Amino acid sequence: MASSALQPLKITPNSQPSSQDLNSPALRSAGFASIIPISFDRALFSGESFSPQEFIADRRHIALDRLKSELQQGLRDLKTELVELINLDYADFINLSTRLVGVDRMIGDLARPLEQIQNVVQSVRDALADVVTQLEDDLEKRAVIREKKVYIQLFVSIHDSIEKLDALLHESKAETKFNEQGEESVRGGKLIERVANEYSQLRYLISRANGTPFVKKIEKRINRIKSTLTSSLSRSLTAAYKDVMADSSSAATDAALSQILRTYVSVDRVDDAEKIFEQSITSPFLEQVVTRQKVEPPGNSAAPRSAESRAHSPLQNMYDAIVRFVRTDCAKALEVSGKAFHGTEGDLLVHAIWAPVAATIIKACPFIFNPGIPEVFHENYAMTMDFMTKLETQCRSKGGLNTFRSHSATVDFLKRWQLPVYFQIRFREIATDFEETAVSTYDYERSMTTSEGLILPPSSALIICINLCWDDSVYLRGLTHRFWKLTLQLLARYIAWVRDALHPDIIVAGGNALPEPSQPAAVSSQNGPSSPERPLPPLPDTAGDERVLQKFLYFHQDLTSLADQVTIIFNAEIRSKLPSAVRDASILRDCIHDALSPLQTFLPPLANRVCSVLAKRCADRLKNDGVSSIPSQYRMTNKEPPTRPSYFVPTIFAPLRAFLEAHSPPSKDAPMSKLQREWTAVVTGEVAQTYAVVATDVMAEVKRFEDFRLKAKQRRPVGGANVGTGGAGAMSDHDKIRLQMFLDVKQFGEDVEALVGRDRASSLCKDVRALVEPYRELVGRP
Repeated sequence: MASSALQPLKITPNSQPSSQDLNSPALRSAGFASIIPISFDRALFSGESFSPQEFIADRRHIALDRLKSELQQGLRDLKTELVELINLDYADFINLSTRLVGVDRMIGDLARPLEQIQNVVQSVRDALADVVTQLEDDLEKRAVIREKKVYIQLFVSIHDSIEKLDALLHESKAETKFNEQGEESVRGGKLIERVANEYSQLRYLISRANGTPFVKKIEKRINRIKSTLTSSLSRSLTAAYKDVMADSSSAATDAALSQILRTYVSVDRVDDAEKIFEQSITSPFLEQVVTRQKVEPPGNSAAPRSAESRAHSPLQNMYDAIVRFVRTDCAKALEVSGKAFHGTEGDLLVHAIWAPVAATIIKACPFIFNPGIPEVFHENYAMTMDFMTKLETQCRSKGGLNTFRSHSATVDFLKRWQLPVYFQIRFREIATDFEETAVSTYDYERSMTTSEGLILPPSSALIICINLCWDDSVYLRGLTHRFWKLTLQLLARYIAWVRDALHPDIIVAGGNALPEPSQPAAVSSQNGPSSPERPLPPLPDTAGDERVLQKFLYFHQDLTSLADQVTIIFNAEIRSKLPSAVRDASILRDCIHDALSPLQTFLPPLANRVCSVLAKRCADRLKNDGVSSIPSQYRMTNKEPPTRPSYFVPTIFAPLRAFLEAHSPPSKDAPMSKLQREWTAVVTGEVAQTYAVVATDVMAEVKRFEDFRLKAKQRRPVGGANVGTGGAGAMSDHDKIRLQMFLDVKQFGEDVEALVGRDRASSLCKDVRALVEPYRELVGRP
């Protein structure tokens, strides 16, 4: 049966070829490609994670009939292997029962000695367990005895320490009485230090025996010692503080204070030393200096005070008195305490002076925090911040300064100043003033008074409001971010006003000005990049030219000047008041530049509109009884050939010259002079283009009329009249017209050269000159 499983696979209608047969060398040599086997591993079915659904899903590319055939073939293979395995060991399975004869007797013979050995081992284990239990009991009794011995030694040490403290305190009382009689004690400070050290040792011993009946029994005695020691240290420290305050130059008083403070440090009672200074030195001083009657200003507190009156205000006098007290009276105490408290969290300036000062000011002078009157609030806040800065200078280390600024008294004191409310009041004042100016209606035909170097009232109001935001009488350092935001909001509101004021003359979309489609390239590179073209409203009639021109000029001048003024204010005023961390950061300069950049987008269309108005004025002189009237002057009139330009040519650029004279800069090198030259070039270019168009039309009409006369002459009978020809050999009327056009264009070109120069005039007048250049030969003909 086993050999049959090894026979080669025979393909029948009910069987499928195996993967080995599909990848056999015979098939590959016959030209068939290697086929990926589609059979499966039988170990897959015995896995813990086997799932029939996944098995079928992974083989969904195989037909179900084919997969069924494979599974059935696998089942038949398994059955065949099972039979082979059974047949392989079948003889041993049959002989198994005969080989087990006598095994029960052999097991019984082995069980009896094993049971005896087990009984012996168990008895030994029981004996060892009894010995271990007895040993553990003895060790526990010894540990209890040892613990009691330690406690007895500890109780003895506590008793000895208490007796020693009683003796030292008795000696200290005698020393105190001796000092009260007027004698100076040299041993007083050292004796107190000994008492404190002994008390520290007693506290350590008590902490080890805490909760024992012995400690509870002597607790009253310990409290009495603690009270006596505390009162003795307090009296000594108070006297030492007062001695140092009275005589700061005595080395003996400094040494006594230092020794007592070190005693407080050794007993971990630094906060008590600071509290004693507050109660004995700071509080009496504050009761005399910080009172509502002394701080509240007389009369009308709402009236703004001058700089000299602010320097002598009651609040400033109070702050000066506190600063003198700290700098002069407390200087030695602060110096000694700083050395004694080194390595601890103690700080006499912060905890014993500043904290009670802040609490007393909050309690006695709450009116200084009232933001209802912004001028008075600003003065009070400025004086208070200056006072706190002077106190910070008394900090002797960076750690002390950090302690001063992060102390709860400082945080609470600063929260009392309602800076957001103050800013809202200032915001309402500044924003309202600017908004009232922006919403007003202005007559641009009237002359406006220049203010702040600007013409339009909203432009002047913007500069005034920005200066007011950063003025020393308004600005507060704690509101820097808010005033910076207000500055940017004012600029954005001004840009919105400019956009609305110029609409619909100049349309701005998304911050980009959109010039006229008929205008030439950007007027000037300094006016910003050229913008996409978009149809704009037509220019007004002649009656409204002056008003529109004046309006555009006002806006152009203000926008050009305002960007420079805001930049100057930022560099001169704003930057110095920004936090040092961001003062030189490029992000702020970029922010101002981005806020001002929309102003630059208005300049090119403004300049183009000004140039369009001027060009229209000049071109009107060409169109109205100008070039078009030349044919009527010579046609059938027998006039002499022209020898000079027409009367209107010198007046073409009269509006441009009048504009330049009215807005001439004080110096030729001024920026406006350069801008005027560029505007002049644009205007003359547009007029030259208009001249070329009008001249082309006139010359075409003259040519048509000439052709018509020629045809009519050819049809006329011989001997007919020859009116308007000037006789035989004389210049014809049409040539007279062409000669007049040549003389006019020549004079026009000379006028353009006088305005913009020869080189630029050549390019601007190129088209119109090319139109009349063929008629140069008519000059000088009879």
